[in-house]
Amino acid sequence: MAFVSVPRDLSRVKNKIAFNLTRRQILCILPTALLGLGVYFLTRDTVGVTNAATFMVLIMIPGFLFGLYERDGLTLEQVLRHRFRVRYRRPGARPYVTRNTYGSPAPSPEERRGSPLEIPAFRQKGTDPFSPAKKPGAGGDLRTAVHPLSGDGAGRRLPGG
Repeated sequence: MAFVSVPRDLSRVKNKIAFNLTRRQILCILPTALLGLGVYFLTRDTVGVTNAATFMVLIMIPGFLFGLYERDGLTLEQVLRHRFRVRYRRPGARPYVTRNTYGSPAPSPEERRGSPLEIPAFRQKGTDPFSPAKKPGAGGDLRTAVHPLSGDGAGRRLPGG
C-alpha cells in the first residue's frame, strides 16, 4: 500500500500550474524575465556582456522577489505595506505613564492655594523616616526606562527614582 501525506489545513495548499510554480509566481516572473532579457540583448553590444548581465540581474531581482518571497503566509508587498504602516504612518512613541502609589500624594487644589489643610508629617516630602535619603538634585519620583525591543529611546516613565 502506498501512503500519501495530506496536510491538515488545505487552505494553505497552493495549486501549482507549470514548472511547480503558482499562478502568482508565473505572473510575476514571466514579465520580469522578458524585461530583463530585453535589457540584456539591447545593451550587450554597447556596454559589454558583463555589464549587460549585471543590469539584467538588477532589473530581474525585484520581480523574482515579489513573485517568490512569502513569509508566514504574507507576500512581499504585504510585508512591506505592514512595515511602512508601522514605521511611518503609526505614532512611534506611545509612552506608558504610571505614578508611584506608595509615595506622597499629589497636592490637591486647596493645598496649592495655601489653604489651612494640614498634611500629616509622614506624608510631607522628605520627612518619611522609612524612605531612603535622596541626593540633592536627584530629580522627582519618576524615572525613565527604555523597552529593549523598541529601540527608539523614548522610554516610558516608571515609579521610583
